[in-house]
Amino acid sequence: MGALCLSRKVGVPIAVARRAGHNFALAQLLYWFVITDMIVPGSTYWSIALAGAGGAVDAANDKEALATLDHLAENIAWLLEKTRQP
Repeated sequence: MGALCLSRKVGVPIAVARRAGHNFALAQLLYWFVITDMIVPGSTYWSIALAGAGGAVDAANDKEALATLDHLAENIAWLLEKTRQP
């Protein structure tokens, strides 16, 4: 019950990998977010990026991932606004 401090907090897992494993990593993280009673918004695709051999440089050039994360950020901001306590 130590994770109750995360209850009703907004959070989203993001996975970055070189070749494969994104979906398995994302699913495991998502299970943890949900089981700790967090609110997890979605986007237009999974929150994953390809890192390739260039690591963070390649991930920063993954245009599809960046567009997905931009939309995700908009959804997070919207959700936080809607759930803000008066």
